[in-house]
Amino acid sequence: MITKGDLATLADGSLTGDGLCALAVFSFAIYTAYTPVFNDWSRLRFATLSVGYGTVATLALSVIAAMAGLVRAPGAFDTSDVTGMLYLILIAAVIAFLAWTFAIGALGAGNSPSTVRSAG
Repeated sequence: MITKGDLATLADGSLTGDGLCALAVFSFAIYTAYTPVFNDWSRLRFATLSVGYGTVATLALSVIAAMAGLVRAPGAFDTSDVTGMLYLILIAAVIAFLAWTFAIGALGAGNSPSTVRSAG
């Protein structure tokens, strides 16, 4: 999926972003596997603390990357930026995260779609 069948695309400079995506997938797999450890917590508490720690870590890494000159601060915002951020915050982050946490709690980590293997 990353190379679309052409390994030469790895030399185009997207390897860092692709590596970060792979790290995110690996981290999410670990997160999903360890979710049952916190069964005694309410789903809302678990989701709130997960999002809170994730936000703090993201902000800290963003500041470090900006200070190191690896990224630059965004310019002026327009309407499409605001609507995109609202979608990411309300739908992709909050609702999807709560739904995923509820599903893992109901199904168990071993039965979740990210860990089920086909018997083929």
